[in-house]
Amino acid sequence: MKTQKTYITFLLFLLVGSSLAQVAIGIKVNNPLFYGSNAGAFESNSGLEISRSGNWGIINAGAFVRIPLKKHLALHTELLYKNEGAGYHYSSLQSSYYSGHFTYTYIDMLVLLQLEGKRMFRGFFQIGLSPKFLLTATHSADNLFFDRTTDVYSKFNKVVLAAHIGGGVMWNLDRVVLMGDVRISPNLTPIAGRVYDVNFSKARSLSVTMLSFSIAYKLTKN
Repeated sequence: MKTQKTYITFLLFLLVGSSLAQVAIGIKVNNPLFYGSNAGAFESNSGLEISRSGNWGIINAGAFVRIPLKKHLALHTELLYKNEGAGYHYSSLQSSYYSGHFTYTYIDMLVLLQLEGKRMFRGFFQIGLSPKFLLTATHSADNLFFDRTTDVYSKFNKVVLAAHIGGGVMWNLDRVVLMGDVRISPNLTPIAGRVYDVNFSKARSLSVTMLSFSIAYKLTKN
């Protein structure tokens, strides 16, 4: 929590220190039909072969602040709710009746540099980093004898570092900014170590947003 508070304080200081006349504040939401996450090549603790699946069709949303720095450069910060997951089942015949699924949610705090054109309707490119702060983590197990969901928050890393790269188009009006973008976000650190019968230590998860929409209000006109 201390790390999270320090990061939020830094973003607020950055916002206050910028010219308010340049700032746009808005909301962002992805199209769930074009979003997915994958936990990477995590392994079974027993050494048995497992088949893996990701998490698809999820709505993620939040708020963002856009601060122009120079003619073609802006600072873009986001505070997003992220829902990710990982499913698996054993490929061996003797274990094929068992399957498990992890669901974990984060507050993702992105700091991105945005390179953009100068026309009213322009393209842009974004790159940056973010810490992701764990909110919840659960494990659902299903086999021939039981179906249960347990809390595994204590077994997951509380902070994960992620990178982000993407781009899109922006319509920069007098008082409103409209944006549509795509983004790839790989984790640079693992989400967990050994959790029940699987090991995430060597896996690096990835989320892909193929289409999201944003609308922001400028504090003053251009």
